[in-house]
Amino acid sequence: MSRRLIVNADDFGRSPGINHGILDAHQRGIVTSTTLMVNLPPSKPAASMAEGVPTLGIGLHLNFCYGAPVADGVSSLLGPDGNLDRDLARLRERATTDDINREARAQVTRFRDLMGRNPTHFDSHQHVHSWPAAIEPVAALAREIGVPVRACTNQHRDMLRMVGCSCPDQFIIDFYGEANIDSGTLAGIIAALPSGTTELMCHPGLDDADLADSSYRREREIELATLCSPDIRTLIEDLQIELTTF
Repeated sequence: MSRRLIVNADDFGRSPGINHGILDAHQRGIVTSTTLMVNLPPSKPAASMAEGVPTLGIGLHLNFCYGAPVADGVSSLLGPDGNLDRDLARLRERATTDDINREARAQVTRFRDLMGRNPTHFDSHQHVHSWPAAIEPVAALAREIGVPVRACTNQHRDMLRMVGCSCPDQFIIDFYGEANIDSGTLAGIIAALPSGTTELMCHPGLDDADLADSSYRREREIELATLCSPDIRTLIEDLQIELTTF
């Protein structure tokens, strides 16, 4: 059985530096896919930049925990400042299925307004779509518009497939954090890929002022360099791994 690899860059639309870094990681490196955060101001220039790069798959990075909401009346998702709640423990306790459904649908509409089409797939910021309150509304919306969903764990994958959603066979989260984003680590991940379709999550970008409130800044530039390494591209070709999208 063949090995197929989706390399998905999260956080497109998070900042100008991330926008440029993701496009660079696609054009010079191995990134095949990205997901757009539609509720943040840099999402509009991100969409414009992507118009000239038709080979990059672009999905929706559903965002229930950072920035302003797109939908009205989603009080269970809001923190004390009126924005989507960054306190994940508090959000998990308070978020209702109805509000998640309302916000997700509003973000799909915003994506269509920005991109002129449906997303290629869904994932989410901080993997909130795998929470119990989010699984059903996100899966229902994915079935409705006919797109796959990121499966964050094997259990999540099996649950999604049971309700009629498609998703890759495996999901790799290990390429993250300063100790895990060098070329040697990525080469080991690639060499060990199982048969079937695997999604590898990554976060390339360029550090900029919009990331002042982020704990993951310099690491994005390291990821970018690693993903653009000629040795990584050569390894993928030598192992006859097919780079693909959703």
